[in-house]
Amino acid sequence: MNNEVMSNVEGQWSKAEAGEDVCNELRGSQAQESIPKRNWRCKTVRAQYLLRFDDICPTMDHRKWSAVEEILTTHDIKPVLGVIPDNRDRGLMVDKEDPAFWERIRGFQERGWEIALHGYQHVCASSGKSLVPLHGQSEFAGLPLETQRAMLETAMRIMRDRRLEPRIWIAPKHGFDGQTISALKSVGIRCISHGFALYPYVEEAMLWIPQQMWRFREMPFGVWTICVHPSRMRESDLRAMESFIVANRQRMTTFSEVRAVYSDRCRSMADRALAKVWYRVLNWKRKKI
Repeated sequence: MNNEVMSNVEGQWSKAEAGEDVCNELRGSQAQESIPKRNWRCKTVRAQYLLRFDDICPTMDHRKWSAVEEILTTHDIKPVLGVIPDNRDRGLMVDKEDPAFWERIRGFQERGWEIALHGYQHVCASSGKSLVPLHGQSEFAGLPLETQRAMLETAMRIMRDRRLEPRIWIAPKHGFDGQTISALKSVGIRCISHGFALYPYVEEAMLWIPQQMWRFREMPFGVWTICVHPSRMRESDLRAMESFIVANRQRMTTFSEVRAVYSDRCRSMADRALAKVWYRVLNWKRKKI
C-alpha cells in the first residue's frame, strides 16, 4: 500500500496529529455499547501491540531479516510470521534461497513465535473483490471455492510436511472473500489477521485479529497489529522498531494471549466506527493522489 496513504490514515488515530475528535468519537461508541462485562474490562486497559512480519520466504533479504531477528530475540518478542509455502513471486526473490530456511522457521515455532499461512504462492492474478478492499489484485478473491480449497490444501500440506502448523491466515495483498473463509475452515484455520477494528472479535466462527498499522506508532487504547515487510526495511526502520519495542515492552502481546482474551468477543459498534472512518480516509486520500 502507498506509504503516503497509510501514513495519513494512521494519523487519523493519533491524538497528536488528528486531535481528540476521533478518539472521543470512539470512546462515545464504546460508552453506548451493550457488551459483556468481560469485553468491557478488556477495553479499559492501555493499547497493546502485536508484531506481524509478512513475505517470509527462503529468498527474502537475509541480512535485513537477521537484523530483525536479533532485535526480536534480544527483547523476547514473539511475533506472527507470515510464511509463504511456495513462493513464486519474483518481487520477493531478493536473495539466494536459504537452504536452512525451513529449519529456522521450525526453530521459531518451537520458541513460541506464531507461524501464519501467508497465501500459497503469493502470485496475485485474480481481480476478485476482497472483504478487505485495499488492492485490486488477489491470489484468492474471486476464485471458485473448489479452486481455493485445493490451493489451501496444497499450501497446508507443504507446511505440515515441514512440521509446521499454521493457525492464522494472512492473505497476500489483503485479498480474500467468503469462499476463502469456507476453504480456510476446511483446512483447520480459524483465525484471520486482517481488517480494521479496535479489538479482536469472533465472526462467522473465525477469530479476526485486526491489522491496522504499517508503522510504529503509539495509540491510546485497543489491540493493534503492526505489519512489517522485512525485505523493505531501511536502517531507520530497524531503529524505529527497536525504539518502539523498548518504549512499549510491557504492552507487547502475542497471538496466544490475544486468543485467550478475545475468543468470545463479538464485533462492536466502536469496531464498526473505526472501520468506517478508516475506509473513508483511505478513499479520500486515493482520490487526491
